[in-house]
Amino acid sequence: MNNRHENLKNIKKEDFFRTVDLHFHTNHSDGKNSPEEMLKAFKELGFKKLAITDHNIISAYKNLQIPEGIELIKGVEFDCWDGYVFMHILGYNIDLNNLKLNKICAKNKLCATNDIIRFINYRSAKNVIKTIKEAGGIAVLAHPACCWSFNIKKTIQKLISYGLEGIETNYAYRRHRSYIRFYTPEEISKIADELGILQTGGSDSHSTTTIIKKAEEFIREKIK
Repeated sequence: MNNRHENLKNIKKEDFFRTVDLHFHTNHSDGKNSPEEMLKAFKELGFKKLAITDHNIISAYKNLQIPEGIELIKGVEFDCWDGYVFMHILGYNIDLNNLKLNKICAKNKLCATNDIIRFINYRSAKNVIKTIKEAGGIAVLAHPACCWSFNIKKTIQKLISYGLEGIETNYAYRRHRSYIRFYTPEEISKIADELGILQTGGSDSHSTTTIIKKAEEFIREKIK
């Protein structure tokens, strides 16, 4: 990990859901609120470091006014496949003007919002990770406990061979993800420790009204 990614490496686990959220969506994909509304809501709660990670699209960053006191990490979340395993790969610190990155982005909002279209996409995890890295970014596996993999450690190791540098472990596995999951966050975190890779986190919020709720869910999950 080079110096460009120190803004991710230096985040402490206890910062997530208190001052840091690296995974949320706006109305440029399947979120309900504008980027400005989401950033304002986080700022009012005292957050300092954020990343908009809309599905397959980066238009939320265009002409975006960033509130004072907020460090915004440029991000995106791609739907992709590796063999039979459907997954989401997050890209952080990406160059928004990179031609290869823009080429694999959704061509319209429908491809960033419709679940069926997103599910039947033809992006490969290998190419997504390669493209994120070529765009100067760092690739992270999102909510891995929900991956439909028979052996998640083997899957992660395979992704690392493609260039994956992190996995999301600080995440509130609630709602449908509390049922559709095959591993526990604790198991995933242990794997990350064993493999020596970056651990990130985020609320996966899709509206301003769920930001506080998501943080509360995460705290309850940790103290169960």
